[in-house]
Amino acid sequence: MRLTIYKKMMLGFLTIIAIMICVNAYMVYELNLVSNAAHTTLSSDVLSINLAKGIRTRLYEEEQDAGKYLIAHDNTYFAMFSDGSSRLTEELDSLISVQTDAARYELLQMVRSKHDVFTSAVIGEQVLSRATTRKSNKNAPPTFDQGQFESFPILHEALDRFMRLSQASIDQAMANVELTTQQSARVALILTFGTLLVALTIAFFITRTITHPIEAVIRGTQQIARGSFGQIKVTSHDETSLLADAVNDMSNQLRQINEYKAAMMRQISHELRTPLQTILSAQYILSEQKLGGLNPEQLRLLGSMRGNIDKLIKFTNAFLDIAKIEAGKMEYELVLADLLSIVAAAVEDAQVLAERKGVHIAVSASPIPYIMADVEKLSQVFTNLVSNAIKYTDKDGTITINVARHGNGARVSIADTGIGIASEDLPKIFVKFYQASNASKVGAKGTGLGLALVKAFVEGQGGAVTATSTLGAGSTFCVDFPAADLATLAPSTPAIAQSQRSADGLA
Repeated sequence: MRLTIYKKMMLGFLTIIAIMICVNAYMVYELNLVSNAAHTTLSSDVLSINLAKGIRTRLYEEEQDAGKYLIAHDNTYFAMFSDGSSRLTEELDSLISVQTDAARYELLQMVRSKHDVFTSAVIGEQVLSRATTRKSNKNAPPTFDQGQFESFPILHEALDRFMRLSQASIDQAMANVELTTQQSARVALILTFGTLLVALTIAFFITRTITHPIEAVIRGTQQIARGSFGQIKVTSHDETSLLADAVNDMSNQLRQINEYKAAMMRQISHELRTPLQTILSAQYILSEQKLGGLNPEQLRLLGSMRGNIDKLIKFTNAFLDIAKIEAGKMEYELVLADLLSIVAAAVEDAQVLAERKGVHIAVSASPIPYIMADVEKLSQVFTNLVSNAIKYTDKDGTITINVARHGNGARVSIADTGIGIASEDLPKIFVKFYQASNASKVGAKGTGLGLALVKAFVEGQGGAVTATSTLGAGSTFCVDFPAADLATLAPSTPAIAQSQRSADGLA
């Protein structure tokens, strides 16, 4: 199933929303339970206590009205007793009907039973009293058992116990509400953090599914910009994969164009070499005056011709090397080499040019390990770097060359006090045919291939080259190489101490 970026984001948002809805629903459910518990407590137990208090008050009144009636046999007191008894019975029945606890239900049933017995006894006494009154038997003995009044303390005690049980139920309900609230708060906190974690995980997953392929495309395009036309592999099935396919198609087209260009460059270089060799041979024959004498002007022109032929041959060779490098056909003959002796040879070759321009070259060195290198190509690297330093350094300037150990390998730094390189030009100086914007200020002319070859030759041999510069204050180029593994290779170059002495002689 192809999930577009839009669908991924919507799916993530919907998932987070669904989780939030579930969390909120749970919290509402828990709050509803707490609310119901509180409602039950307030509507049942609190009401029961209030009713029990009212019943207890009516019991006191009923006891007094019954006592007064039994003493005076006044029907007014009996009517008061009868009315209070009816209301008390109704309240008892109402209180019994809302009870859910067995113990409290039994207490109220006992109160109701004993109250009914007392009420029946008083009513029986009232009936008997009327009958004797009709017979005018005023001296009839009372039939009411005064021991019935002893049930009132029992009833009061039962009501007090009922209220204590109801209060205990309220306390327990409140404790349960508090416990439920605390548990709900903890669960809500856990769910909130869990939801946040899930949301962050989903956001990270969605972000990675979007940014990871984009990063792969970025790395691929950077490699394409550096001349490596590999295929970008993207596993996502969204718009990024379509972008990767388009970039891969572009990469294939650029690779084909680059191959055609490299082939054309090689062909042009080869085609130029033959006529250049012919011109060079003719120039040599004429300059040696093998076909007759020449005047000084003619010899000067032939010398100028030779210089331009050399420049053209040098450019052709550099052009051909670039073509080989871009086609991946450059070969390196790596041998155990002494880096210091290679640098010393390049400095010695440049001394004449430096003295002619009035530039001083200072060399310092310390013991370094051997490296694996193509000596010829590495000599070309340092020749280019030293000649560039001389070219862009004014008279009485200084070029400082330092050869020293760097990490587990060796580093050669070439620092000059020349015109420097602008910060916007510095990242592009190793690009072929590129020249810094201030190069024309010293009247220097070049092809823009020297530093491109330096970078290609150094990296092709496992090294690295970097440049730093301050406009108007000079530049520093550093070339780093890893140390050779002497455990598997036999030394084939002079000792490092000898190289140290040669460097001291140059300094």
